[in-house]
Amino acid sequence: MEKTDEEKYREATEDEIRFSRALGKAIGETTKLPAKALSEYKHAKHQDIRFWLTTCKDMFDGNPYQWQDDADCIKYALSKMKGAQVASFAMAYRNQITGELGHTRQEGYELWDLFAEQGISHLGPTHDGEKVIQEMLKVRYKNGINHFLQQFKNWNVKAEVTGMVFQKLSRDQLPDEALGQMLMHEEYADDRDWIEALRQAVCD
Repeated sequence: MEKTDEEKYREATEDEIRFSRALGKAIGETTKLPAKALSEYKHAKHQDIRFWLTTCKDMFDGNPYQWQDDADCIKYALSKMKGAQVASFAMAYRNQITGELGHTRQEGYELWDLFAEQGISHLGPTHDGEKVIQEMLKVRYKNGINHFLQQFKNWNVKAEVTGMVFQKLSRDQLPDEALGQMLMHEEYADDRDWIEALRQAVCD
């Protein structure tokens, strides 16, 4: 018996529903969960533009279906640059991407690698500051956590890094086996709490 138009319509609708569900399931399996919101960059003492740019890139790479265009990534990163110390760079760079406010649109400024390079050039450590950080990275743990921390803090008087940057620099100089049961994902109120936790975690 030939199917009625109503039956044909119902079957077509059911096929569309099944297809939509399958498509939704496929997208859901290949799309990562939204990442934590990007923190603002204010060029504060505890912030390092290189570390912040890496955080940006990790967020974008973790959400490839949301962030497919470099220019969109750059504009979002620029929107997170706040404060007098970074405002001039952020405004000038955006205008050179878009050609707004009478600026000449610069070729290549919509590419992330160039943006990161320009950001580090304008907001990164000075040559002297970079040299001090390089000296900090030469400090090695040799079965004496108190001696290691004292050397590290001495160099940091000149480098003046704090917060997550200080924590990462000091942690990376220690072998994994020396860190004991320290929880790396735990947040610390300030650098003193971090140093004390590091001191207690390391087994000399």
